[in-house]
Amino acid sequence: LKNEKPVLCEKPLADSADAALKVVEAEAELGRKLVQVGFMRRYDPQHVAAKEAVDSGSVGAPVVFKGWHRNADLDPGIDSEWVIINAMIHDIDSARWFIEEEIEEVYVRGKNTAPKLGEDVWDVQLVQFSTTGGRVGSIETNVVSHYGYEVGVEVVCERGIVGTALPAGAIVRQDHAASKRITEGWYDRFRTAYVTEVREWIESVSTGTPTGSDAWDGYASLVVADACIASLRSGCGNLGARFVPE
Repeated sequence: LKNEKPVLCEKPLADSADAALKVVEAEAELGRKLVQVGFMRRYDPQHVAAKEAVDSGSVGAPVVFKGWHRNADLDPGIDSEWVIINAMIHDIDSARWFIEEEIEEVYVRGKNTAPKLGEDVWDVQLVQFSTTGGRVGSIETNVVSHYGYEVGVEVVCERGIVGTALPAGAIVRQDHAASKRITEGWYDRFRTAYVTEVREWIESVSTGTPTGSDAWDGYASLVVADACIASLRSGCGNLGARFVPE
């Protein structure tokens, strides 16, 4: 920012909301938006199609957001906070993106199902939240699901439901069963999203017109992440309403 250079920053924008706020303030002082945060789900064809369906208004306003994020496996070296900051952060951004309101309150519970990570690591976490406009939602993050990599959303609206489906692929009928392959990891699932994200960022640099998630989105998601960590540690609900004016 000091050199007025455009930045595509991988998520999270920083390691805490306080650190991310400094980025937001530096950009505001500059008077130009130069930071984009790598929330690539905003470029995933399935997520984009679901968002367009919600935004069309045909199913009414969002009422409940449900998100799930499951990794097949992870090696030791992570902690419960890592699950929130590095994995769940995507789902937090998805909730804000779909509902278009800030998350105001969170309540987090977890369970250890993978002792190899350490018995104090909650590899499965469930978040319940409410927003500034009275919407509610849940996020399930499971970083050692064993069965594969799966990410999806369902948005319950006033007059219908919008959700993502399993990625396209062949249905195999064999041995008295029908099956469909589930992706092994994040790159297989979101390859198209990453390519589209980078292409559109390059175009935005060329035109000088920023697109995608910005520094505020990076900051706002970390405010929620910090509140989730506090709830996880305390066993209580936690308010995430530490926002500054946008």
